[in-house]
Amino acid sequence: MVLGLLIGLLSVRVFGLPLTLGSGGGALLSGLLFGWFRIRRPDIGYMPPGAIQILKDLGLAGFVALVGLQSGLQAVQTVKQHGLNIFIAGVLVTVVPLLLTMVIGKYLIKYKNTAVFAGALSGSRSANPAFGEILNKAGNAVPTVPFAITYALANVFLTLLGPLVVSLT
Repeated sequence: MVLGLLIGLLSVRVFGLPLTLGSGGGALLSGLLFGWFRIRRPDIGYMPPGAIQILKDLGLAGFVALVGLQSGLQAVQTVKQHGLNIFIAGVLVTVVPLLLTMVIGKYLIKYKNTAVFAGALSGSRSANPAFGEILNKAGNAVPTVPFAITYALANVFLTLLGPLVVSLT
C-alpha cells in the first residue's frame, strides 16, 4: 500500500493540467504489480484464504464507512438547499450511463462471460462493494482483470474530465 500511495503522489503536467493517479489509482497499480509478481512467485507472500477474506471484508466495510462519514453531512445540506432536483439528477447520472454500458456490452461488445461483464461494469462505476460481491458469487478471481482495467480508466477519466465538467456548469 505504501508503494501505491507513493506512486499516487506522482504528478505529470500535460498542457498545464496536473495528471495524477491519486492514492486510489496508485494503490490499484501497485496491487496489480504485486498480484502479477505473486503469480510469478506464489511461494512469496502466502496468506491463508480466511485471512484474505477478513482483509477484503474489513477493507470494503472501512471504505463504505469512510465515504459515509465524509459525505453524509454535506449530502444532507445539499439536498436541503437544492431539493428534489439534485436527487433526480443524481439518479439519472447514475442509472443512464450504467444502462448504456450494459446495452453496449451485451449487444456491441457481446460479452459472453457474466463474471467478466459484471467485473467490467463494477469497475466502470468504481463500485468496490459490488465488486466484492461479484467475486463472492464468481468463486474465483476471473472478474478481477476487467474490474481493474475499467476501474483505472474510470478514475483517469474522472480525474481528467471532472474539472472540465465542473467548469462548464
